Amino acid sequence: LTVTKPVKESLVGMENKIFNFKVKARDGSLPFYNSTVPVQLKVVSPEVPLPKFSEPLYSFSAAEDFPIG
Repeated sequence: LTVTKPVKESLVGMENKIFNFKVKARDGSLPFYNSTVPVQLKVVSPEVPLPKFSEPLYSFSAAEDFPIG
């Protein structure tokens, strides 16, 4: 993941503000394939409990001929 527009200022005082941006992923094959998805980020106050995950990383893969649905 490469961040092309890092946050250059504090988010303090921006609670409940919503930021919309797009994330683009690209594979390393030739020809390369890519996909872009919209992301909506909401700034919450430090008092809001954050979600806890049991694993540090989750991954998923599917065969190219995996049926839709």
